[in-house]
Parts: sequence; structure tokens; C-alpha cells
Amino acid sequence: MSTTHDVTYLLVGGGIACERAAESIREEDQEGAVLLVCKEDELPYSRPPLSKKYMRGHSRDHDIVRFKPLEFYETHNIQFVLGTSVTAMNLAGKTAILSDGTRVNYDKALVATGGRAKPFPGPGATLEGVFTLRSVKDSEHIRDFAHREGARRAVIVGGAYIGCEIAHSLAEHDISTSVISNKDQVHPKFLRKELAHRVAAHMESQGTRVITGEKVTSLEGNGRVSRVITDRGREIPADMVVVAIGIEPNTELLEQAGLVADNGFQVDEFMRSVDNPDLFIAGDIANWYDPLFDTRRRVEHWGTADELGCAAGRNMARAVLNRDLEPHNHLTYIWSDLFGLHFDMAGNHKKYDEVVTAGDMEALRCLDLYFQEGRLMAYLGINWDDEDFKPLQEAIRNRAHFPPEERLAFGAETSSVRDRIVQHSANR
Repeated sequence: MSTTHDVTYLLVGGGIACERAAESIREEDQEGAVLLVCKEDELPYSRPPLSKKYMRGHSRDHDIVRFKPLEFYETHNIQFVLGTSVTAMNLAGKTAILSDGTRVNYDKALVATGGRAKPFPGPGATLEGVFTLRSVKDSEHIRDFAHREGARRAVIVGGAYIGCEIAHSLAEHDISTSVISNKDQVHPKFLRKELAHRVAAHMESQGTRVITGEKVTSLEGNGRVSRVITDRGREIPADMVVVAIGIEPNTELLEQAGLVADNGFQVDEFMRSVDNPDLFIAGDIANWYDPLFDTRRRVEHWGTADELGCAAGRNMARAVLNRDLEPHNHLTYIWSDLFGLHFDMAGNHKKYDEVVTAGDMEALRCLDLYFQEGRLMAYLGINWDDEDFKPLQEAIRNRAHFPPEERLAFGAETSSVRDRIVQHSANR
């Protein structure tokens, strides 16, 4: 017999966006009933370590990736169900049906269902030894297979950050790794071509083979993968393959509920669905308005899910308590660590007319500054000083404009641009 729960706040997803929303709700409202529905059998955890430290086997303790321990949820009276999904929602009636048959009536709901790893789209996707990475279990399966089967050669299909991080992790297990990208460079979304080529050369100097501009057409083997075939006829031996070609947003739940996905679901500046004021959306499926750059964006990154999940929870509670809602002011940022390189990036690097590079690009200790008509739009630092990032972020937020002579001066800096930015702000 199915049961019915009445809650004030329903959080659907179980990732960073839902966890941060739960925290923010409790900061505003200590009384309203909160129910967190997690499809996985784990409390919310951080995914970035899955391709890095966790896969490298530095620890098997799940606490290294969990955001909060069990005691946090108990202390703050946040109810949760694990290994359960929401199978249907009636947005007008504000009800949800869980996979165990439970009916949930809610006042406000957050849907942050994230995405699933794209499978290999050609022949051989189901061979033993072919993996994707999205969860703790995926990371463990990749690591354990490499150990158990004594894999010596791995091919990573996909040359973005996740693929390169996996290559680094497997290389630490003394596995010969090859990264294959169908783009003409690694990290095509974030690195300009000249810098990407230097990063690829660095990866090769560390023992990882990098192949760009080729598409993997098939995976072959007798029950278990043994080789990878590209569109140029290249045949690469492989004991295991990890497919890292992006994610597919999990939009089905809200589409079945009647919403139309167009590069995600549109939300307003409060993370509230433009189609339903009692529904909030965050994470990989949210199409949100970026006031800093006057454009809509959908960003698949931890930092965005973190901050906008927090904004969603805060405004859900404020709406319930009849308080003024607070618009978000999120500045997108990303980071990565691989082969001794630390990457930091913030802002919108899609629109620019000038790039100024400080530091030493050849040594991969450099900082790219992206300008459009003199306005700082974004930065990307490799092994750069952390102290510069906060003032750079403030300059982007403040729409700082730098005249030609100041932009040129950045290119002469070798270790820090902080003082120059601070001086610019003081002279405004």
C-alpha cells in the first residue's frame, strides 16, 4: 500500500545543487519539512574527485567526497530517501510520485536531476572493459578493473577535462594511456588553440599519447575490448576504454510533466521556473539568465550547480516565508588538475576581441585575460598565483574597462597582476 507525505520543500536529484539548497533552506527556515530524494544509494557527494584522487585510490572512504555526514541531515531535520527516484510530477497539483509508490505533496520543489554520461555511439559500446564515469560506483569500477585485470593499456575517448583527468589517474596506476579527441585540440571549450597544443605536448611529455582530429568509429574485441578503431583507419590496442564525450541532461521528468526543454529549462534570476512559480531548477538542466553578460547560459560544472543550488534553496524558503527573493549574481568558474597543471577559469570567454597573456606560456605558467572592447570578460590561469583570482573576479563583476596601455602592461607581468588590478580599481 502506497503512502503519502506532505512536505514544504521537495528536493529532487541528490547532487551538489540539492545539498546546497537544503543548507540554504535551513538557514532561512528551520521549521519547514524538507525531503531530499536521491536516485543513488549515497548521500550527496562531490563528483570532481571521481576522476582524480578517488580514482587514483588515495582513499576508499566515501567521506572524502560526501558534502555532509549523516549527522548533518539528522541535526537539521532534513529527511532523505536513497536509491529512489521521482517517476512523475504534477506541477499544477504540486505532487510527485516516487519509484517506491510514495506520493509526496509539496509547497515548493527543486528539480536538479543532472545528467548521465553519454555512451559510446558506435559498435562495441557493450564490450567488457568499456566504461563511462558519472558516479562513485563508476569510479570504483574503473579503478578496480584496472587493478583486477592488470590492464596495461587504456584509451580515453574524449579530450576535454574529464577525459584528460582520467588519463592522468590511470597513468598513476602505471597504465599506458592514450587520449583521442575528434576535435583538433584538447579542451576545446576552454583553451585557445595555441595553449591547448602546449598542454597536449606536456601530456605527451608525461607519457600520455594525445591524438586529435580523429573520431573513434568502433571498439572491437572478442567479448572484451582489445582495440580502438578511428576514422583514419588507426588501430590502437586497449585493455580498457573510458568514454568521456560529455553528458546527456536528465530532462525526462520535467518533460513528462509538460515543460519544454530548450537547452535546459528556463529559470528566472531567482532560479524559479519561468513556467511555474512553485518549481525551481538548478544544475545541469537549468537554463539561467546571466546578468553579468546579458545572456542565457546552461553550464555543466560543479561551481554553477553549487552556487545556483544555494540560490534556489534560499529563494524557495523566502517564497514560503513571504520574504523578498534575492537574485543570484553567479560568476561561472571552472578548475581542473592534471599532469602537474592546475587550471582556473572564470567569466565568459565566448565573446572577446583580444587576449593578453601574462607569464610564460611555453612553461605553462601563464594567465590569459580575455577582453571585449577593453572590458575584462574572463581569465584562464595555468599554475598561476591564487591571489590574483579574487581581484580578477571582482574586475569581471564590476565590468572593469582597461585602456590599451593597461591591457598591454598585463602582458609584461610574470608572476602577479593583482597590484595592477587593485591600482586600476583605485583610480576609477
